[in-house]
Amino acid sequence: MDFQHINVKFYLQNPQDLDPHQWNPVFQSWIRNKIGPELLIDVADYLHVPAGPGMVLVGLECDFALDNSEGRWGLKYNRKAPQAGSNQERLENALKTTLEACIRVEQESKFSKKLKFDTKEFEIFINDRALAPNNIETQKAFEPVLKEVLHRMLGQKDYILERAPDPRERFGILVKGSQDLSPEQLLKNLVKK
Repeated sequence: MDFQHINVKFYLQNPQDLDPHQWNPVFQSWIRNKIGPELLIDVADYLHVPAGPGMVLVGLECDFALDNSEGRWGLKYNRKAPQAGSNQERLENALKTTLEACIRVEQESKFSKKLKFDTKEFEIFINDRALAPNNIETQKAFEPVLKEVLHRMLGQKDYILERAPDPRERFGILVKGSQDLSPEQLLKNLVKK
């Protein structure tokens, strides 16, 4: 299977400290300052939608969002454009890009450096039901790639993978780890070979 459109979401550890309206100027600054290798275009405000996409930073190849899907605030990376490389390389790139964005958010002075991400639990999913239906066959194809990357990134093999059982949902895996590592440490582990 060729896995494209990989999404990653890291949940906020302290959503009570979140003021979602502060994200628009932060995302606008990412566009203005050309943060990251992706072409970022605009910001869309969906804060009026309950348990919805929140604040979306729209890009050509990918989007970032302050996402409140299922009532859990977090930073979501949505890869829209197909990528070259192996499944492992695409997964590593999605995780790396998301972790770099999490680090930027945690260091953002506008948030008084109060926001922190929960690295013990995060979600990885494929935003393409045709390429990756939510079934056991997709899970069997994706898990070896995922485990290889997670072993290195988490620095351990002590984690649980949970797939949403509803076949109408997108294929996704909830990763539950046992260690509370910083986004910087996860990124460092991920990029070392």
